[in-house]
Amino acid sequence: MSKITAVFFDVDGTLLNSEHQMLESTKMVLRKLEEKGIPYAIASARGPASILPLFEQFDFRAPMVSFNGALVYDIDENVIKSTGMEKEEAAEVIDFIEDYSPKVLLNYYSYFNWMVKDAEHPRIIAEEGIAGEKAISLTVKESDFDEFHQIYCLGSPEDIDNLEKALVAKYPDLYIAKSSPVDVLINRRGISKARGMEILAENQGWDISSTVAFGDGFNDKEMLEHAKYSFAMGNAPEDLKQYAKAVTDTNDNDGIYKAMQSLGLFD
Repeated sequence: MSKITAVFFDVDGTLLNSEHQMLESTKMVLRKLEEKGIPYAIASARGPASILPLFEQFDFRAPMVSFNGALVYDIDENVIKSTGMEKEEAAEVIDFIEDYSPKVLLNYYSYFNWMVKDAEHPRIIAEEGIAGEKAISLTVKESDFDEFHQIYCLGSPEDIDNLEKALVAKYPDLYIAKSSPVDVLINRRGISKARGMEILAENQGWDISSTVAFGDGFNDKEMLEHAKYSFAMGNAPEDLKQYAKAVTDTNDNDGIYKAMQSLGLFD
C-alpha cells in the first residue's frame, strides 16, 4: 500500500452521491481507514451545524475543516482555529453584493448560526433540506456576532459568474471560489481548505507529507494541489481536474472506493 498519513474528503459531490447519500463503497473506505488507523477528516464549505448531522446519519465521526478552512474542529468538536471576517468587513461585502447583484440570494455564517434576510424563501427552505440545519432571518448589521466565517451566494450560473468576477476585482485579498455553477463562497483572506489541512494536521500531529484529498469543486483546488495523492471526482468540472494528481470515477459510481483501491487500501 502507498504510504498514507491522512485523508481529506469534501462532502457534497464527493463523499455524498447526487442524492446526498453515502455509497456503501464509501462507507467501506471509512471503515477500512479506521481499521488501519489512518486518520481522516471532512474538508467542506459546509459549517459545523451542517456537517454534524452527517455523523449521525452515516455513523462516523471525524475532525472538521469547515467553511473552507475558516473554522477547524477536532474530532471532539473543540475549536482548533477560527478565522472569520470582522463584522464590518462582512457587512461591507454584503452591501456590495446586494448593490451589484440584487437577484443573488445571500447567506452568512458565524459558527453554528446560518443567517439570511428571509428564512421563508423557497430556495432557503430547499437548502435547509440538504444542509440539515435551519436558517434564521437576521442581517449581519442586526446580529450580535463579531465574526463571520463565510458568505455564501446562490443564483443563476450567469449571475454567479458575473458576481465572482466582480468580487475578485473588488476584494483581491479575500478568498473567493465557486463550489458549483450556482454558488460562490467568500471567506477571509488566507483561508483555503489547504490551509485548514495544515492547521488540523499540526494540531493532531499528523504527518502532512503523504495525504490524500478528494474534491469536485473549485473551492477544492488548493487542497487538491496540496495533497500528495489528490483525486478530482469524475463529476468535477473539467477545468478543475488539471489541479488534481488523478481523476477518479464519479460520486455516483464508487469514485472514492476506486481511488483508495488504486492506492492499495484494500490490499
